[in-house]
Amino acid sequence: REQLDFMSQAMSASPSAREAMWQSARNGDTSERAELRIALLQSIPDHSGYDPGAAQRHLKAFLARKPSPGLAAVARARIAELTNSESCREEVADLQRRMTMMVDIERRQDQQKH
Repeated sequence: REQLDFMSQAMSASPSAREAMWQSARNGDTSERAELRIALLQSIPDHSGYDPGAAQRHLKAFLARKPSPGLAAVARARIAELTNSESCREEVADLQRRMTMMVDIERRQDQQKH
């Protein structure tokens, strides 16, 4: 519950508050909780440590070390969210590419008529 509250707080924080959270999280604490918080923060935009790819790798490495069940559940949930988000971005990019192709075809057809 503590980690979910942290995640919720981080997601609703202002960019400057997130930056402060990021700097604070990297204080040298090597506990499981601290490691998870760093990975969670990496997955949230608007601060200097934002890196969703690194966050996903960090979360997977975290799970490989067999953390406590509660922390593992939070890590798995965030990995699933990141995976779904990336899938949506890829789908949107593909749809945009296809729409551009359709517009180009329509333009060429229109130019051929005139």
